[in-house]
Amino acid sequence: MFFVSNAVNLGMSKTDAAFLFSIVGISGAIGRLGHGPILDKKIMTPFQFASLMLGISGTSCLLGSLARSYAVFVVFSATLGFSTSTSNVVYPLMVRAVVGVNHVKKIFGVGIILAQSAALITLPLIGYLYDTTGDYGMAFYISGGVMLLNSIIALLDPLWVTWDRRRHRTHERDGYDAQELG
Repeated sequence: MFFVSNAVNLGMSKTDAAFLFSIVGISGAIGRLGHGPILDKKIMTPFQFASLMLGISGTSCLLGSLARSYAVFVVFSATLGFSTSTSNVVYPLMVRAVVGVNHVKKIFGVGIILAQSAALITLPLIGYLYDTTGDYGMAFYISGGVMLLNSIIALLDPLWVTWDRRRHRTHERDGYDAQELG
């Protein structure tokens, strides 16, 4: 949301800056159409794909802080729209995989409320950072950093699960109950 205001602050016209938001929407629509066939080919799991796209989003936000020309803002907007559109495609698949088919209705709405609550908190925080620093750079760094951190955690999750399973097997062999351990 704040990259349009950043573009205006850097001297771009309001019309050109607003068009950047349209580019996000257009590339997001293209992304939604393109992500489905990629997931259907089962090249990677929905979790891996979401992690990859989240990493691309985070990297583009970090690099977006360096944008000073309209051409760079266009590339940033297209990349951001394409990569963030993954959540619309993958979220239902991930919810079903985590909670099972029987609980999707219950959890789906809760997940959306939590995600939107984060957005509700973030925008005033970005406004505060801008008021304090006079620059949107910190907002790019924070949002990009959080996305990259989430991507790394999600990519490392299979390693954690494997380690945890091995740990439980070792404890079961030693006479410990895996359920008691956690």
